[in-house]
Amino acid sequence: MPVVILLVGPTGSGKSTFVNHLLSPGRNMAKVGAKGDEKPCTKTCARYDIAVDGNDYILIDTPGFENHQPSHFKTLTRISELQKNTGVDPLTITGAIYFHRITDGKHSGPLRDDLRIFREMCGEDFFPCVAFVTTTWDILNKRARESRYEKYNDDLDRRYLRFSEQGPEIFKCFNDRPTCSAVVRHFSKLATSSGGKRNELLLFKELSSGVKVRWTAAGKITQKPSRGNKGCIIL
Repeated sequence: MPVVILLVGPTGSGKSTFVNHLLSPGRNMAKVGAKGDEKPCTKTCARYDIAVDGNDYILIDTPGFENHQPSHFKTLTRISELQKNTGVDPLTITGAIYFHRITDGKHSGPLRDDLRIFREMCGEDFFPCVAFVTTTWDILNKRARESRYEKYNDDLDRRYLRFSEQGPEIFKCFNDRPTCSAVVRHFSKLATSSGGKRNELLLFKELSSGVKVRWTAAGKITQKPSRGNKGCIIL
């Protein structure tokens, strides 16, 4: 059985670029926006079947959360339609990745809301199956990597991403195949260690029980006012 991984994050955080590094030569590439373009390229969930080290994976690229609160419910709705657009049963998802540009140190309210929505999409039982991928390391010079950004990356888990004692794992991607491959290998190990038992994403458990998107735990977050008027914090 292939390992199914859901890719989530703000527009421009590197989800589609991650996919492209793992596709075999000659495959249709995921569309990637121009540098500095904050308009989403992925409009609906898209499926990519890949192989790494002889193991099969299905990557589900999702529409990015845009940097304004009203779009969050629309994005969540498109993610909820995953099965219709990809043919993948969402209850078979092995793990989920949240992407974050390491250079985006200060987050406004809507961007912090993205992470809150992601937490509620997953649910506590799914936290051990979550990974956090920081991107754009390749654009930093060596001094920057070794100083502010290394410390910032190390602080993510300690200060903000402690979903539980078991997760998430944090990975750095340098815009190349080796570092992207290391991330998917992590999920293959998770699938093996679980002995075939799957945790289920809370969002899709709720939807399968008849809850409307708007009233799921994640959907309720999209209905609340953004915290954007309270300034910025370091995520």
